[in-house]
Amino acid sequence: MAAPALAEKSPSLALQDRLLREDLALAKASSLYFVVQLKSGTMSLRAGGVTLKEWKVAGVRSWGAPHPLEPLTVEKKSTLFPPKRIEIKPTTEEEEEQARAEAAKADKKKENEKPKTPELEALELKDMPSSFVFLMSDSTRVYFRPRAHKFLPRIASFGHSLSWYFWVPLKNLWLRLNKKPFSAIDIKLESPEDCRSIYWSLAEGAKGLIFPL
Repeated sequence: MAAPALAEKSPSLALQDRLLREDLALAKASSLYFVVQLKSGTMSLRAGGVTLKEWKVAGVRSWGAPHPLEPLTVEKKSTLFPPKRIEIKPTTEEEEEQARAEAAKADKKKENEKPKTPELEALELKDMPSSFVFLMSDSTRVYFRPRAHKFLPRIASFGHSLSWYFWVPLKNLWLRLNKKPFSAIDIKLESPEDCRSIYWSLAEGAKGLIFPL
């Protein structure tokens, strides 16, 4: 009896090979992208194939049809309380001239002082939501939420679980009856800061990979 071909790959090795190829393609095409490995429990932010930041996934669950093993795009970010950014209005020529005149009259002793610049990222990061949804290009909904440690967050987490086990299956059934694809992934991270960091880092239009590895 002939031995099985050595070139034949197991499903796991085939997935790893596919992930490496898709990662390489994204590294060449996108300046910033993400990779979610569901079984390994990690989500990473990458640029040029280099991992810039990695988050630990505390729990994951899914409904519906499996998503394609190819790059997906974040088409929309949805949250109950979207962050409000401060609009910076451009100054007019008169205002610029007035500002220059005031600066010229300033005390010369302050010229050598190091200006204090606000930490914009830190100021805005704390205002990012900790629970949100990414609507992907293949219609997959990816839910992000932190692990609940205190009383009120546990109540919110319980409400989310009720919705996940009752509303999401009903929506899945309804869309299947109407012959429409449905897929949802629920990702629980270790802390609210991890969720806020992901929301801050990935804008609408960002690309990424979601693999069952």
